[in-house]
Amino acid sequence: SRQSRRARYEFENSADDADQGAASSSATAATGDSQKPPGAAGRNPLLEGVCRACIDINDVLAGRRKLQKTSTEQAKSTPECPLDQVSLGRKSWSVLHTLAAYYPDKPTARQSADMDAFLRSFSRLFPCPHCSEEFQANIAKSPPPVRDGRALNRWLCDQHNLVNERLGKPKFDCGKVLDRWRYGWPDGSCDY
Repeated sequence: SRQSRRARYEFENSADDADQGAASSSATAATGDSQKPPGAAGRNPLLEGVCRACIDINDVLAGRRKLQKTSTEQAKSTPECPLDQVSLGRKSWSVLHTLAAYYPDKPTARQSADMDAFLRSFSRLFPCPHCSEEFQANIAKSPPPVRDGRALNRWLCDQHNLVNERLGKPKFDCGKVLDRWRYGWPDGSCDY
């Protein structure tokens, strides 16, 4: 349930010692163990406790051999093409939001420095010139709050909404960031 997902999230991020919590998160990420609350992975018992960002669901559901055959067949029939601006934007936002959703609430000094460097580098290296310039300007006006995971999620959502507003798209409800980018929707529509 949504309450249990939120309760688990609160528990995961309530450690008094930020370094201990970050070390635990790092160990969890390194081992592939889930940071997801029990029952939030969906209805499939094979996925209980699985970190969605750490696996290819097709590997779990279809089996490795079948997936490799399907991927090979698909590669022969569907050419891989360079991303256009819209596709690049969507995929980039997906990466950024997913990184933020899994970022600890109390990051270590190293994690904070790494995230700050990543976001600033990303803004400079992004291949769409006006997008890059806009993101750099936004970072200069409002630096990313990399010392607080919740604040970082809100900041990134606000940055995305600035782009949505400029493009005439609806704004995203920033209170639903973790449902969208980490746990899945409460209605179960993201359950496998």
